[in-house]
Amino acid sequence: MATLSVSHGLSAGATDGGAATEIAELRRWLLSLPADCVVSFDVFDTLVTRIWRQPSDLFLALGTILHSRASMPLTPEAFATARSEAELAARKMHPSGETTLGEIYDRFAAATGVAPEVAQACAELELSLEARSVRPVVAVRNLARRLVAAGRRVIVTSDSYLTSNHLSTVLAAAGIDTSEFQLVVSSEHRASKRVGDIYGVVRRNFPAPGYAHLGDRRAPAEPRRSRTAGSSGPAVPEHSGVAGSWPSNSMLYGH
Repeated sequence: MATLSVSHGLSAGATDGGAATEIAELRRWLLSLPADCVVSFDVFDTLVTRIWRQPSDLFLALGTILHSRASMPLTPEAFATARSEAELAARKMHPSGETTLGEIYDRFAAATGVAPEVAQACAELELSLEARSVRPVVAVRNLARRLVAAGRRVIVTSDSYLTSNHLSTVLAAAGIDTSEFQLVVSSEHRASKRVGDIYGVVRRNFPAPGYAHLGDRRAPAEPRRSRTAGSSGPAVPEHSGVAGSWPSNSMLYGH
């Protein structure tokens, strides 16, 4: 598989010279690929960015809203802790470690004793708050639009406990229309980019002569080397730049 990674740090504006140069290189590289190749975009820190310093900050904000409505007996801090612990418990229920928002709040209700309907309301409010908390990374959004306009096969691949419908709602809130491309989400396939097995899902569902996945680059001190499920060629660095061509049976992926 052809491979590529978007550098970590592209903000919602992403208008500085370095970012513009990287996006221009990305566009040229992607448009140079055969027209029937599949181009995959990550969601968070790629197509959109959150307003929070870290994703779990949303749980504290959610707990504050619920506490102010007197609909949650837990303090905001206790709610945030219980929500995080419920996610860990839900992930342990599956060998893949992938879970859904519904399963998380089932565990939350079991651990805290709140009524199932209250937990369901919390899940719905969390999704609403998530949608209000994202901003488009304009340069990457425009790149995706350019590829679609050029007739390229574009999909979205994400490690998330949200469903594809949920992610469509989140992306729509950031002004990104998902009607022209399909979403492949870890929660629905119990497979992830983190492990690498979700790329087998992509291959099965979107047969193509080549693939490129664009995700944020959170490089460790020494880049890890990864091999995707089913590949037989040499592994490639997980985090790399635009230059170079990669083995046709390897895929580089983001976080």
